[in-house]
Amino acid sequence: MTIEQKPLETHLWSTKGGSDKVYNAFLRPKAGAWVVDYTNGPRGGTPRPGTRTEQPLDYAAAHEIYTKLVKSKIKDGYTSAEGGQAYTSSEFAGRATGLDLQLLTAIDEPTCRNLLNDDIWAAQLKENGERRVVMVRSGSVTGANRNGLLVDIPQAWQKEYAQFWDIELDGEHVGDVFHAFDMLSCAGENLRSMPFAARYLRMTKVLSCMATAPPSLRLLEAQATSETKRRLLQHVRDNNLEGIVFKRLDSPYEAGRSKAALKFKLVDQATCIVVSHNVQRSVVVGLLDAGGRLKPLGNVTIPGNHEIPAVGQLAEIEFLYFTGNAFEQPVYLRQRTDLNREDARLDQVTRIKPANALALEPA
Repeated sequence: MTIEQKPLETHLWSTKGGSDKVYNAFLRPKAGAWVVDYTNGPRGGTPRPGTRTEQPLDYAAAHEIYTKLVKSKIKDGYTSAEGGQAYTSSEFAGRATGLDLQLLTAIDEPTCRNLLNDDIWAAQLKENGERRVVMVRSGSVTGANRNGLLVDIPQAWQKEYAQFWDIELDGEHVGDVFHAFDMLSCAGENLRSMPFAARYLRMTKVLSCMATAPPSLRLLEAQATSETKRRLLQHVRDNNLEGIVFKRLDSPYEAGRSKAALKFKLVDQATCIVVSHNVQRSVVVGLLDAGGRLKPLGNVTIPGNHEIPAVGQLAEIEFLYFTGNAFEQPVYLRQRTDLNREDARLDQVTRIKPANALALEPA
């Protein structure tokens, strides 16, 4: 039987084991042939992309891989995600755009405190998602990642953002929402040489003139006074959010790692038990639950200047969030020989990842 050669996509979800995961599979054309790509991740989070075909294949071979992939996910407990957010299925995903984005430089807490009192620096909330530039050209909407590569975006964005007609917005993609923090071009004008204060003001004017704002669009407000910057930082601390970003109001948009765009991230630490060793320089760490049972909580890499701790030893871990099932962005600090196994309890962890970032209350 001849198979009709057409793009296919399947959207699945799973709540197996208390999880809430989304899996999107795509069969799409590329370079005159066909590939099988996918995205997966927690519902409400930013999907992670991947491929099952390193090189484009003929349709029959790619279709077989696609069919087996979908069946394997259904067998593993995934079901059709009715009402789930569908993503675009572009054959150009992964293609370079030529964009060179401004990247944030990390700072410590003393530097953060100084910038709170410096009027030349504005502060914005740092969202915990994936970097995204939304590009609209003659009403056609595409998205790019921090490396300047085209990526799939929620299908709803194509309709919502077409009204901009000609614009480039820089921001963060969190779940189905785009959090805009800068504007790089508008109506054919490159704004990168303008100071951040002027770019931000231009962006707010563009958004305020819209009759109907895209439902998925959120503006990351820039706080410029010491009082409002302090309130923003306290809001981040009170709600276990990721951190804040500082931008020099008089600085143009600099490509690459920037001294005019800085980030201060809040982190926490936990004393964990080494559960097992992995093949490379990483170990599985865990904590004791209320019943005294050891719960594995994911991997952490051991830096080359540290000895790999033995199974059963205690390890101090720095992390951004605890998701309930794993540490997010864990960093190995050192062995702990001053504590006992019973000190490595789950109840020591208080920096729990919020389900949704709360809006900053008005002054």
